[in-house]
Amino acid sequence: MVEAGLLAAIYRIRKDERRKRKLLEEKHQLELRWLMGQMALHEQTNILDIPYAMALKRDREIAGILRELQRGRRGEDA
Repeated sequence: MVEAGLLAAIYRIRKDERRKRKLLEEKHQLELRWLMGQMALHEQTNILDIPYAMALKRDREIAGILRELQRGRRGEDA
């Protein structure tokens, strides 16, 4: 009888922890979306300049992908 009570308590605690983790992840996603919404479009695009410059030194394919992403953000044609 005691074992059943312990198992039920453990189950509830784990369920609560999963729910808390899920809510925390949703909160982080909402905060990120809010922050990105506060940034001007050109600032979002300029943020990509740093990884683009790094990729140019190591991987031209990744650099090309980042450049296309920047162009897409600016609304430019490729």
